Amino acid sequence: ISNGSLTIAKDLPGETRIWVCAQTCDNSYLETWIPVVAAPRATNVHLRAALNGGMKYVSNSTRSWDVNTDGKVLNLSALVYPFAAAQDVTWTVNNKGIATVTKNADGTATLNFTGTKFGKLVITATANDGSKEKTSFTLNVVNSVISLDLNSGLSVVGGKSLNLSKELTIDPAKPTNKKVTWTMLMKDSDGNLVEVPKTVATLSTSGSLSTKKITDGQNIELVITVTAQDGYGAADTETVVITPAT
Repeated sequence: ISNGSLTIAKDLPGETRIWVCAQTCDNSYLETWIPVVAAPRATNVHLRAALNGGMKYVSNSTRSWDVNTDGKVLNLSALVYPFAAAQDVTWTVNNKGIATVTKNADGTATLNFTGTKFGKLVITATANDGSKEKTSFTLNVVNSVISLDLNSGLSVVGGKSLNLSKELTIDPAKPTNKKVTWTMLMKDSDGNLVEVPKTVATLSTSGSLSTKKITDGQNIELVITVTAQDGYGAADTETVVITPAT
């Protein structure tokens, strides 16, 4: 201590209680004792996020977050080490267009996704004790396909083509990954689903259905399934009928 300025060592072993005496200089010998509690400086910060039903440690990791299935709010907390160090931290994000972060009264934080922008979001917690200790984790924020709706009641005359992608509605209209996979089966005379021979029809990866002419005058039922490629499970199946030319 010098001229009333108290300097505390950086590497305290734990919370330390110090008594400081202030004494007059006029020979009256008046004095007072002031207790000072000194906390050790932060040496590390660990982040936790409410993922998969509980708080998980996420420091220096990369996770995926889908605003449609995971929600538009994520709860966060930070642990400053050693435990005796001040637990107060500052929360920041690198892209407020994707999400904003609000510090709660108890020191935790709430991440609020805007739902309008998506991409890589870095969340950082920095200790407020002057140590500059901080840690981050990254979220790949996506806008998944909620549903696929292929128009029902479709038919095409044998020998003609039908662009199924134009008959498809994707919700939301602008997902992060708009790619879909098309598959096709057909019903045989017993109603069983079987592979479609190329002599009947072919289906391209872009959803273009090309059919052959029907020679026996009987309708052929194709079962078309479209599946979103983003891995979140959206799909739809409809029947497309190939009819003979009239």
